[in-house]
Amino acid sequence: MEGDETGHFILFRPAHETRIQSRQTLQTERQVLSSLQQQASRESGSGPASTLPLQRRVPVLPAEEIVLLQVGKAEVVSGTEIQNVAFSTGEMVIGNLPEGVPIRSIFTGPQEKKRGGAG
Repeated sequence: MEGDETGHFILFRPAHETRIQSRQTLQTERQVLSSLQQQASRESGSGPASTLPLQRRVPVLPAEEIVLLQVGKAEVVSGTEIQNVAFSTGEMVIGNLPEGVPIRSIFTGPQEKKRGGAG
């Protein structure tokens, strides 16, 4: 019988300790979540928030920053709001390119027509 108790201890003790540790981690995570929710509710009540604090926390590559600025300008001009922008790394794949549209124009935008004469 004594051997059974030792085996039981060896087998279940680590699982018991893991369970206790998981409960403590869960409790800590719930406290963090509660704190963040309280902070968010305080901030959301103060009207439109500035994105500046978020921009300081998130590293942005120069090319991404240019795209985000252009997207922001497009929002103002079009009177719309873009709710999500995602960037990824790796090979770029362009699907469903419209016929007759050179790929260069997608990246450079519409080209201005050259005006003739002095003006």
